[in-house]
Amino acid sequence: MRKPLVQLRLVIILAVASSLLARAVVFPAFAMRHNTHTNGDYTVYLPIISKPPCEDFSASLYSAASKAVLTAGETITVTGVLVNDGCARLGAPYFGIHVIPTTIMTPSESYNGYFLSVQPGSFQETRFVLQAMNAGPVTVTMGVSYEILGEGIPPGAVGGRAAHPLLIRVVPISPTTSSVP
Repeated sequence: MRKPLVQLRLVIILAVASSLLARAVVFPAFAMRHNTHTNGDYTVYLPIISKPPCEDFSASLYSAASKAVLTAGETITVTGVLVNDGCARLGAPYFGIHVIPTTIMTPSESYNGYFLSVQPGSFQETRFVLQAMNAGPVTVTMGVSYEILGEGIPPGAVGGRAAHPLLIRVVPISPTTSSVP
């Protein structure tokens, strides 16, 4: 006799709970009420919250040299910064540096790509060391390639940027040193 009484109580509790839920006050900012029948029954629809697809894959690359003028035999450091201005992650950025002409200055390494990813709103910095061998003007350009990662982005999507070229002047080693009073 005890088991049917417990089942009856459970049925009553569920009926009362569903009746209370059906009459609950619903705030329009969080959901909407829609009259589905003429007898006053309401169905509550909750909003569907989703993130819009990422369509902004923008990134910027900036570069700067530690010196604009140096003497043959000296080294300089060129620093590059990849800034992720978009909403997608930039995966495996691979930096490169290009020097024209190579007879005046050479980099210790031409490529640098040991980074995992750059999150939206963040940046990745890299450095290249260049050795001046002869006198003359040199143009140094840094570039980067990367994967574009995110929801709604096709696999294998890639992008790249180039920084504005830097003009660096290498002056010859002076045989005499002059002092200016």
